[in-house]
Amino acid sequence: SFTESFRKSNSHTPIVLMGYINGFLANQSEFSNFSQHGVDGVLIVDVPGEYSLGDIGFQNDSILSVSLISPTTSKERVSDICKASSGFIYYITLRGVTGANKINVNEIHENLLTIKQSTDLPVLAGFGIKTAEDAKNLASCSDGVIIGSSIVKMIEEKSESKEFNETVSY
Repeated sequence: SFTESFRKSNSHTPIVLMGYINGFLANQSEFSNFSQHGVDGVLIVDVPGEYSLGDIGFQNDSILSVSLISPTTSKERVSDICKASSGFIYYITLRGVTGANKINVNEIHENLLTIKQSTDLPVLAGFGIKTAEDAKNLASCSDGVIIGSSIVKMIEEKSESKEFNETVSY
């Protein structure tokens, strides 16, 4: 598998599979083997964050569960989501779809402080990180920055040539 191949040259970078529950359900028999294939965690985007992996029928104590929290998530839900998570919290920095709006660092900072009161897990910020300045601003108030938009853009731009060796500096 791709993850096993990657693990041959890199054993330290965490691998988190992100997708919808139907994809995980279709491969439920493999879920118990994910860690053997080099997978560290999963983010199932269409399952409410209050549910642990066990709550939805996936049993594998080696796999971490990552949950999403958005700017509109209530404080009560934040606490419940943090309790159900085991990997890290993925804080969505935008109100809207990825790449749509400009990030509001002050609001993000306040929301991250609220989240960190409910968990000892790392809280990473992502969605709409378009520039090095965005990444640096978010790095100052989060435990990490997720730059998926930049990677997707690079893949799109290089899809004809298949030259994906470009380094993105932040």
